[in-house]
Amino acid sequence: MGIDTERVLLAVRAGDDSANEELFVLHYPRLRRLIAARMDTRLRQRVSPSDVIQETWIEAYRRLPAYLETEPIGFFPWLLQIAFNRLTDFHRRHVLASKRSVLRECDYWLPAGSASQPARNLIDNLAGPDQGSIIAHERERLNWALGQLDDLEREIVLLRHMERRSVAELAQVFKLPESTVKSKHFRALKKLRNLLGKAQESDSW
Repeated sequence: MGIDTERVLLAVRAGDDSANEELFVLHYPRLRRLIAARMDTRLRQRVSPSDVIQETWIEAYRRLPAYLETEPIGFFPWLLQIAFNRLTDFHRRHVLASKRSVLRECDYWLPAGSASQPARNLIDNLAGPDQGSIIAHERERLNWALGQLDDLEREIVLLRHMERRSVAELAQVFKLPESTVKSKHFRALKKLRNLLGKAQESDSW
């Protein structure tokens, strides 16, 4: 848990009403980026990432006193759990009537302009020195490959590399042993390398 988060949580415990808003502002940018990266194009036609965040915060604010009593996990992993649940609710409410998984058709895994340092963290783990410059300029191909992973593998890869979350934090978010997170992360990266390699071979024919 970051120093700023700890400081604000102490203020919340002390009864500082303004600290609740500060807590929201502190985590809003990362939370919005993660939600926006996962929203299906069809869902975006009906709701915005801000709508999901608003419901997330309403739920988080309601549950915050209980969280502060025990602090079972770090604050941001706890907030992510709520956000993922709310996003699933939005998907179910607005899209799943078509009986198709919205996650499999999402093209926002890496938002436009993400071929900067955060995306670079992922690219560097997938490409050798001779391939990095090629893959770095082909966000669409990487998005496609991410879309072929199962939902949990994709979430682990994105949080690990785009958000630089630790294995321990991911274990908290997904309620899995750290060893399971590590193995799923390893398998997901292996799948991505294979998928990107096949896509590149296909393009060269």
